[in-house]
Amino acid sequence: MASTALAQGNVALEPSTILDVKPNKCVALNEGRSCFASVNISWRLKAEQSYCLVAVNSVDEADELGCWRQSKVGNINLDLELTRSVDLKLVTLDGKKVLASSVFQVSWLYESSPRKRRWRLF
Repeated sequence: MASTALAQGNVALEPSTILDVKPNKCVALNEGRSCFASVNISWRLKAEQSYCLVAVNSVDEADELGCWRQSKVGNINLDLELTRSVDLKLVTLDGKKVLASSVFQVSWLYESSPRKRRWRLF
C-alpha cells in the first residue's frame, strides 16, 4: 500500500499509511497571484490513533486543519486560496511524529517581471 502512495507523489512515513490529495496541483495566471482550488484530502492508517492534519508553508508556519481521535481513516474537503506550495502533514496530537506527508504544488503560467510596464498616452 505504501508503494501506491509513493507512486502518486505522496510520502508515507509510517508503513501502510497513505495520505492522498486530489488535486495536488493548482495553476495561477501570474506569479504571486492566488490560486483557488477545492481539494479532497483522504488518509488511511494501519492502526487507530489520534492525529492532526496540518499545512506547513515555506517559512515553517503550520496551520492546523483538523484533528481526529482514535481513527484509522479520514477525509476532508477544503477550499484553498494559496500563493505558494504547501506541505500537508498528518502528525500525532503532540506534533512530534509525522505519519504521512504530501505536497500541494502551486505554479503559474507567467513569472513576474522585475521591470514594470507602463503605458503612456500622448
